[in-house]
Amino acid sequence: ATATLASLLADDTSAAAQKLRVKAFFRRALALEQLQQHARAFEDLNCALKLAPANEGIRQAALRVQKLVPARKQASFDSAWEPAFPFCTKEVLRLADSERFVHRLRGFTPLDANAVVKFASGIGVSAYHADGGLSAIWPLGPPKILPRQRERADSGHVVPVNGPPELGDEFFSRPNMRPGDGVHVRFGRGGDLRWILCCRAGALHGLALRFEPEGFLRFQDCGIFRKGSMVERWQDSLLPVGFLGYVLGELVLPVKKALGIGLSPCEERLCYENYVDVDAIAPADLNRFPEGQGPEVVQEVSGAIDGQQEWWRPQLRVPDPAKTYDKLSEIPGHFAPIGPSWGRAEVKPFPHGGHCYPRSVPRGP
Repeated sequence: ATATLASLLADDTSAAAQKLRVKAFFRRALALEQLQQHARAFEDLNCALKLAPANEGIRQAALRVQKLVPARKQASFDSAWEPAFPFCTKEVLRLADSERFVHRLRGFTPLDANAVVKFASGIGVSAYHADGGLSAIWPLGPPKILPRQRERADSGHVVPVNGPPELGDEFFSRPNMRPGDGVHVRFGRGGDLRWILCCRAGALHGLALRFEPEGFLRFQDCGIFRKGSMVERWQDSLLPVGFLGYVLGELVLPVKKALGIGLSPCEERLCYENYVDVDAIAPADLNRFPEGQGPEVVQEVSGAIDGQQEWWRPQLRVPDPAKTYDKLSEIPGHFAPIGPSWGRAEVKPFPHGGHCYPRSVPRGP
């Protein structure tokens, strides 16, 4: 049920998607009821009732579970859970890169110089470079060792691969992992929640929520994205029922509890307003592999391009010598040119006519 909710796009309001949401909320609520997690079960049943208020089965289940839910604390954000470290701790990397987490992988992402630790479960955390505070909680892709040099596909020359200069050779000696598909939670340098982003194929795809440190949405920065482009600006009606509770209860809280990091005031407020029982949520089992998977093998990425082209001598070939280059040409045997085109740097190194320098660079006196 949780996987179904995560797979549904936040902006998909079709009848089929709504029916799947209702079924997923209801089934997960019944499972949570059997696990004696009545507060979370009641939350899911409320979400299902908002989507299907006429469903008698869901209503009866909600009444039954409501009697088992303890009375909610009024006007208080306090909870019995006492984390070992505050939300603004600078020890994130030491906590994550610990022997407690078997099969963990420490490395970087292509986005910045922040160090990341990927756990066996596929979830990773990022720590700010030269700061140590929590930067992100997100899924991470397969680990790869990047080459220090690569071969250019256009000229065949070997050029150095650019990396964060502040990391030096460490960027190429440790695994590099791209952020994966799913929900990305980003934090400010003070440890406060800043962004909840839905991503797919390396681009924003779904909800993008920007939070103030106090827990309020910054509406001018929120919206619905599709393949990296904003398709709709923010309105309160765009927030799916139970979305914030799902992100907090299934991702943020379990990971923070596993690391022993407390909640920021923003997260405490959101948990209170979205009926997320902080004490009832168990820490994430970060050492558990996804179903059907095992320990990951770090792959080394080759700097050579695909094919038989050699970097020291570009080989120009005609795929089909019998194919006419210009079918409308009246010249028989007019075939595709074998050499590079006139606009290429091999023939015309200075693209601005006869200039020996680019136009943006002034000549000397």
